[in-house]
Amino acid sequence: MIHKGQPGTNPTAEAPFRNGITKEKAYELYLKDLNTAADAVRKYVKIDLTQNQFDALVSFSFNSGASKLKSSTLLKLINSKASEQEISSEWHKWIHSGGKKMAGLWNRKHDEVDMFFKADYKRNYNETSKSLGFK
Repeated sequence: MIHKGQPGTNPTAEAPFRNGITKEKAYELYLKDLNTAADAVRKYVKIDLTQNQFDALVSFSFNSGASKLKSSTLLKLINSKASEQEISSEWHKWIHSGGKKMAGLWNRKHDEVDMFFKADYKRNYNETSKSLGFK
């Protein structure tokens, strides 16, 4: 089953995919969503970005949604060239789903922050999330 957001919350949107899709169709949908995320970063970020900063924000936009990026305090901080500490702290607030802290979201945000500030594209979160009490 392919879905966007929580499975089962939008049956009309999921209906065309109930019987599965081809790999080609999945890739087409992925590219469409990825381009939407990249376009949002190009449209809403008003400062020059390095490639790694652009990539990190595309990841954020892809996973959280272009509208969330547009209205976020994170975007305001980035556009105002706030400090690394302020931006990192705000970025790490995006770890909740359904009112609960989620280890997977913490891991993704940790990776995005490392990508944004350190050009580190490795997935480094396992020990960090464990030290914060995530299992």
